[in-house]
Amino acid sequence: MRRSICFLLVLASLVVGCGPSRTLDDDDTDPVRIGLVLSLSGDLGASGQHRLDAVRLAVREVNAAGGVLPARRVELVSADGESMPEVAVSASRGILAASPDVVALIGDSGSTSTLRIAMEVTQPAGILHASGSSTSTLLTDLQRSLEEDERWFFRTAPSDASQAPVLAEVMHARECTSVMIVHVDNDYGMPFEAGVRARFTQLAGAGALMPSLAITDNRADYTSDAMAVAAAAPACAALIAYPGSGGRLMRAWNSIATRPNVRWFGADALRQPAFVEEAGSGVLTGFLGTAPLTDPETPANNAFRAAYAATFGREPATFDASFYDAAALILLSIAAAGIDEPVAMRDALRTLSDPSGVVVRAGSLAEGIRLLRDGRVINYEGASGPVDVDELGEVEGVFEVWRVNAEGAFERDETLYPATL
Repeated sequence: MRRSICFLLVLASLVVGCGPSRTLDDDDTDPVRIGLVLSLSGDLGASGQHRLDAVRLAVREVNAAGGVLPARRVELVSADGESMPEVAVSASRGILAASPDVVALIGDSGSTSTLRIAMEVTQPAGILHASGSSTSTLLTDLQRSLEEDERWFFRTAPSDASQAPVLAEVMHARECTSVMIVHVDNDYGMPFEAGVRARFTQLAGAGALMPSLAITDNRADYTSDAMAVAAAAPACAALIAYPGSGGRLMRAWNSIATRPNVRWFGADALRQPAFVEEAGSGVLTGFLGTAPLTDPETPANNAFRAAYAATFGREPATFDASFYDAAALILLSIAAAGIDEPVAMRDALRTLSDPSGVVVRAGSLAEGIRLLRDGRVINYEGASGPVDVDELGEVEGVFEVWRVNAEGAFERDETLYPATL
């Protein structure tokens, strides 16, 4: 358990410290404050810094042009969710306690943490809340259960209501005659398992599905789970887990000398370098998976990738563009509302993708803010693709089939559009 919450007030700096400190020049007053909770340690920690930097990139872009509102720059107040829901909730509460004027919060990476933050922190506080990677259908269920004026959450990655059937389709198309679903036992893994099971049953019949195997994350050893899969000997196995736990399970699988010939498939959370690193050299060659397509070949994504690489000296990873878009929509909603007031921001958010508006792409947030200040209507084209937020805070998505090659890098095998499946 975390015993104290360390905050990062980050704009141009990567300095980590305990306790809030100002990051703006002394002559800047009354900044617009946005909270950020990301898993910078634990099972999802390897991707956290990348996503933090994606948000920082959007904030830097706006601040370089003078701020989101006249004479008001943006200040990020950030904390580590440690890949644990209870820590993420505590960190979110700590941010609001230290900075009561925070008007929006971005985070967390994992669906369970994000769901708890929504229910226990941002919804009661009445502030805008976004995630770029939490895909659980339980977040949709939460939004649907609320009245419109009680909905504060939105996300820039599509729901698993679309991705789970896509994974089932991919396995069926590759002639998986029997399937075992191995999933983390939480708010991400359980609904995902149910979605894969439902669609695969429609395609191949219930007899093609073996009993699923629920695993806990953040464990050091997964030998018993690997042995359970080996004993079942399915033709294919679907792994719905995080990079650390998934990588350790695959390492344990590879260590079984008499393991059966099982074809493994994964989901979006595994499309991270940490999955390959945790599994070990050569273990994942040929491993297939599905994920939302967050790096489309578009001018908006090209601009984001170039700016990210130039600023941080590395290429962005899966969902980094989605976190940039989450930050971009919050910043543009403030400019559209003309005030950093949560209700006005929430109302303005749904006006940012007007087909009749001036196209504003990722990388051109300053231009978007200028247009909005002039009373113009815009159509934001995100780095991760269209991010047209609906009344439930959802966006539609395109998906990819990814593959781990012999060098341990991810390659796109196929692009899938759920509406055509």
